Amino acid sequence: MIKVKFHDLNSIEDHKLTFAAICAEHKSMWIWCKNKNRAWEIPGGRREPNENILDTAKRELYEETGAKEFELTALFEYSVTINDITTFGRIFYAEIQELGDLPSFEIEKIELLNIVPTELSFPKIQPLVFEEAKKRRNSF
Repeated sequence: MIKVKFHDLNSIEDHKLTFAAICAEHKSMWIWCKNKNRAWEIPGGRREPNENILDTAKRELYEETGAKEFELTALFEYSVTINDITTFGRIFYAEIQELGDLPSFEIEKIELLNIVPTELSFPKIQPLVFEEAKKRRNSF
């Protein structure tokens, strides 16, 4: 069973944040990434050793979308519990002004959409995170 919880910004100890995910807009459309080995995803990924979580978000946003110019805002923390193991991450919002070429890492392509794709890599997590991010983004 998968359990997703949302937490206030800075309520989780920094060293516990192992993921950064970025709900990103470009030209008033949401960016979704098609992973080469899975399905559609919100841009994001794992924090590298000794990396600041903000730097993780910036790196992942570039690697997964080709974003060159953007404004990034931290929104909230989240946790995912699977089989009694809990991991934590931070959700960001990005307004992307300029997209460059998509780097050749793990993303096949990106799409600008106003809906959540039906084929998701993490269908029990991503729709919840996406909706919460939209709500919190509208509050600032």
